[in-house]
Amino acid sequence: MWLILLKKSIPAFDLSLNTSKRLKFIVVVSFMLAIISFWFSGLNALIQGTLTVLLMCFVGPTYRSIISYRGIRKIYCLADGCWELVDIQDESTIYTLKNSSAILGSFFFLHFQNKRKKLNLVLAADSLSAEESRKLRLTMKIYSQQLMSAKV
Repeated sequence: MWLILLKKSIPAFDLSLNTSKRLKFIVVVSFMLAIISFWFSGLNALIQGTLTVLLMCFVGPTYRSIISYRGIRKIYCLADGCWELVDIQDESTIYTLKNSSAILGSFFFLHFQNKRKKLNLVLAADSLSAEESRKLRLTMKIYSQQLMSAKV
């Protein structure tokens, strides 16, 4: 009897990223809670003011990078396990998915890496269509070993 091993092929698909209302809400609420905790902590007023200013300087860039997905507008999962990320200027870059990528509830924490840089994205379920969300979830669960072992 012959033992036949069939390698599962990763289905190619694409994801179009939309602005997530859920992510916006979570970011705004978490920063508001941080400011409130500064002011009700009983710290010196000067320290409270300094922490508030530092937080506000941090809020702008963080909010924009989380909500705009760091300028990425489309993600393609390629059949070889690599990922092509297309930015708002239509420049594409090939990445691999790192082992630290995860699905937690309705959030996708995607950690991409190539030879030159790392890129971390947080996608909420409402930033993708239902079909795209389903494809990403299934691909990450079923083909995780192949996705993590892909090389750029």
